[in-house]
Amino acid sequence: MYAKLFFVIILFICTKNFSCIGQNVVTDSIAPPKLFINCTSAKCYEDYLKTELSFFDFVRDRFEADVQLLLIDQENGAGGRLYTITFLGQNQFKNQNDTLQFATKQADTEDMIRTLLLERIKQGLVQYVIQTALKTKISVDFPQRSATAAMVQHDKWNYWVFNTSLDTWLNGETNRQFIWLAGTFSANRVTPKSKLMTNFSHGKNFSSYTIDDKNFEATTSYTNINVLYVKTITEKWSVGGFYRGFHSVFRNIDWANQLAPAIEYNVFPTSQNTRRQFRWIYQIGGLQQLYLEETVFDKKQEILPYHQLTSVLAFTQPWGTLQTTLNASQFLHDASKYRVGLNVNLSWRVIEGLQVSVDGNFTFIKDQISLAKSAIDPNSVLLDARQLPTNMSYYSGLNISYTFGSINNSVVNPRFNGTDF
Repeated sequence: MYAKLFFVIILFICTKNFSCIGQNVVTDSIAPPKLFINCTSAKCYEDYLKTELSFFDFVRDRFEADVQLLLIDQENGAGGRLYTITFLGQNQFKNQNDTLQFATKQADTEDMIRTLLLERIKQGLVQYVIQTALKTKISVDFPQRSATAAMVQHDKWNYWVFNTSLDTWLNGETNRQFIWLAGTFSANRVTPKSKLMTNFSHGKNFSSYTIDDKNFEATTSYTNINVLYVKTITEKWSVGGFYRGFHSVFRNIDWANQLAPAIEYNVFPTSQNTRRQFRWIYQIGGLQQLYLEETVFDKKQEILPYHQLTSVLAFTQPWGTLQTTLNASQFLHDASKYRVGLNVNLSWRVIEGLQVSVDGNFTFIKDQISLAKSAIDPNSVLLDARQLPTNMSYYSGLNISYTFGSINNSVVNPRFNGTDF
């Protein structure tokens, strides 16, 4: 009698969705494909995707996934972003890869962007689900296409995109105050055959400190005008030119004009730029500078020829991302005045749960021709109002993280998000 009563109690507990001994209650004996979000984009909305795609299991390591979702975004000519979603099949889907893209506009909200991202991911995942017994769980619908929608639409703006902004910051304490004002305007036109980018920016900042009842103040300003034109020749070759006009109190430059034609060669076709790039850019031109104060070389103005070589190597792969940029410039009138800089950004998923990120820059500086000749005021230096002589600059950062525990991380719980925890 007691054995029968015990059996009835256990059966009742199991039917109420509690765990039975040695097993968990599941709604379907068929496991859905496991997904891994490999995000190299500024915003990939992982929580949103996991919530909306709860049909799938999400894992925290790419080696455990059946399908990797490699998300990459780049700025497009309209001021928005071009998203590239690469689907990489693994296990039973090995060698079944695909790529989808979509573009956003500058005015698109985050909700609009994440909705588009979700829809494209859904479309790409269909090919994998229909190969499983879960194909009966999905449905696909195609809207009818009107005749007008099939017609080629002409852009009334001829692909020109304009943007203007005004920014201001104010922060301080009892004995410290910082005020910043900045404005920008840009006009860009980007097509597959050419690119014209123009940008104007101006900024001014005021710093004030009070120490032992003494007040220290400094005001700096800058102005930049940048123009870039590029003409596509082939999938690998491009030609164009740069113009830059600038003013900088910090660098002792009243006004400067820099003009140079340039040529670029990409080892890989441009159509592969979201996954890999190896570009070489060479420019040769002239630089005219008018100084606020007489320089250490007894100059108030000068015109100098220069040349510069830039190399960019970038990979976005399932194992992570790598981008290195090497810049080498030199004044042609004096070979001893040059600058060489190397910038490295690496994010590497070494093994399950282990990720290494490296960010660094090192520059040899031998071309400080604009340094002011007058005596150095320590207060101006401390308030970033004057440049000091140097023969190098650097910064670096290293992050190593290791995650272990449950391989399944599909659950999203936003409660108490935003706290300092």
